[in-house]
Amino acid sequence: MPKGGQEPIRVLSEHTPPVTLREYIDRVDNLLQVEIQHRYAIMQSELDRRFADSKEQLTIYRTAMEKRLDGMNEFRRSNNDTLNRMASRELVEQQIAAISSRIDRLEDWRNILAGTQKGQHAVVSEQRSRIAMITAGAGAILLAIAIVVTVILTLTGHQVTSPLQPLHSATVQAPR
Repeated sequence: MPKGGQEPIRVLSEHTPPVTLREYIDRVDNLLQVEIQHRYAIMQSELDRRFADSKEQLTIYRTAMEKRLDGMNEFRRSNNDTLNRMASRELVEQQIAAISSRIDRLEDWRNILAGTQKGQHAVVSEQRSRIAMITAGAGAILLAIAIVVTVILTLTGHQVTSPLQPLHSATVQAPR
């Protein structure tokens, strides 16, 4: 009989050596501790791997978001540059009015030179009105076309220059 007055218990089969209940519980406890530590290590490594993956994904998403924001900011700057280079509505209207007034004066001079100003005052006035309306309409249409073309060119990434800036003069050689 083993120490402590405990009788050995046979576990599993007749060929296994006899152990006390205390020894059996200690062995089972040790095996459970090893299994728990093993499972904990597996879980910990899986959590570490997932955390590293999530940090990597976060870095990728952050980089992509920064690129997207940079693109948006570049578009805003480009759009603001384009808008700043366009002529204001007031300036265009002033230029149209100045041109219209010049046309009126030229017509007056033409009528004076032709000697027909007295009899055609109503006709001249009507023609002036028509010219002013046509000029204003043409100016508005041209402004709308310029805005649409500028927006399309800006969106497609083309460089847009202001019509108010002087063009680079190119030397043209006459054919020989």
